[in-house]
Amino acid sequence: MTMNRGLVVFSDLDGTLLDHASYSFAPAEPALRLLRDKRIPLVLCSSKTRPEIEAVRSSLGNDEPFIAENGGAVFLPAGRFSLESLPARRLPGYEVVEFGTPYARLVEAWELISRQFPGKLRGFHELSAGQVAGLTGLSVED
Repeated sequence: MTMNRGLVVFSDLDGTLLDHASYSFAPAEPALRLLRDKRIPLVLCSSKTRPEIEAVRSSLGNDEPFIAENGGAVFLPAGRFSLESLPARRLPGYEVVEFGTPYARLVEAWELISRQFPGKLRGFHELSAGQVAGLTGLSVED
């Protein structure tokens, strides 16, 4: 079967492809099977980070491009697309087109702001994985 080049499906994760309470994609499995059978690419879009989306992609058997952090970056599988006109950087396995402010600059700005409120503000970068898990209700692995 040849790939369907005229159709691409984009889907959010939380509460859309993944059940809001269980994070299961089982109810969507018939639609996912149809997409696979018709070779229609499924591009995941989420507020989740790259590692979080990679975990979902792995469980889905999805190797398509994806959009992370509310559109902050598009991750394209390395070597699959011509990126001559896009400012992409390479990461292992990916060509990445970034739209947001680099993380290091955000941390610098955060530190300047938080100094004005000593002891009142903390960023995720200042917390352990266990502390973030406790605050978000996620497991450390998630």
